[in-house]
Amino acid sequence: MKKFIIVALCSVFSITLFGQTTLDSLNSKATYCEIVGKQGLFSKKLTINIDYGQETGSFWHPKDTRLKDENGDAIKFNSMIDVLNLMQQEGWDFVNAYVIGDAKDGYVYHWLLRRRIM
Repeated sequence: MKKFIIVALCSVFSITLFGQTTLDSLNSKATYCEIVGKQGLFSKKLTINIDYGQETGSFWHPKDTRLKDENGDAIKFNSMIDVLNLMQQEGWDFVNAYVIGDAKDGYVYHWLLRRRIM
C-alpha cells in the first residue's frame, strides 16, 4: 500500500512539472506605447499623441505629447498606417487597436505598440 501511495504521489508531482512555462518570450522584456490619433476639425490629416507612460502634466498645465519634427512643429499624418510605418522603422511592433467615436463627432484611434528590449 505504501508503494502505491508513493508511486501515485510521484506521478502527480511529475505531471505538475510539465505545466511550468520556460519560454524565452516570457523572460524577455518589452516596452509599450499607445498612439492616439485625432482627426482635425476641418482637415483629413491626423494629429498624433504618443503615450510612453510619461507624466503628462496637470489639467491646468498639460504637457504636449504630440509627435513633432526637428523644428518642434506637430507632424500631421495622412492615416494611422502612416504613423505605424514610421514607428515600425523605429523598431515598434503593432499589438492591438480600437476606435472611439462616431462619424458625427469624429473618431479617436488608439493603437498599442511594443518594442522588445534585449
